[in-house]
Amino acid sequence: MPVAEKNYIEMDKYADKLLSQKTAMTVGFGYLSMSIFYAKKGNSTKAKFYADKLISYNEKTKQKYQPQMLELALYTLDSLNGNYTSSIRHHLNYTRINDSLFNIAKNRQIEELKIQYETLKDKENIKTLELQSKLQETKIEKSKLLNNLSIGLILLLLIILALLYNQYVVKKKIIKN
Repeated sequence: MPVAEKNYIEMDKYADKLLSQKTAMTVGFGYLSMSIFYAKKGNSTKAKFYADKLISYNEKTKQKYQPQMLELALYTLDSLNGNYTSSIRHHLNYTRINDSLFNIAKNRQIEELKIQYETLKDKENIKTLELQSKLQETKIEKSKLLNNLSIGLILLLLIILALLYNQYVVKKKIIKN
């Protein structure tokens, strides 16, 4: 008896004792693996037995562990047994489930890409707003500088005019005297 088969038999002994939500996926995977293992070896009786155990286990745990793989295993089993009508039905189910999972994955990828795009767009908007803000601050600083310079020049001009007027008054006094 091959080592894999011994391990599968050993797992089967403990699987019924592990009926819980935490172990459901592991046990389900074990039954599925056993079914596929026996189907590949051409032992359709044991393969069907473990496929049925998986179906029963899924019902007990209220979970469906990889239903597409179960349909594929049942498709293989029915093909081996010459039950082609059931085989085609299982293959169609496998294709439908696989397509559905593919569509779900594609939709998830599309949503992730949309989120990434929106994030990048938001980052670009933030950068644009920051640049606009800096530009506006620069314009305000320039405006303040020009205002201060204008005020300074006006004051300087007033001082010069005051000095000129003072000179004029002083000259007039000198000429009068």
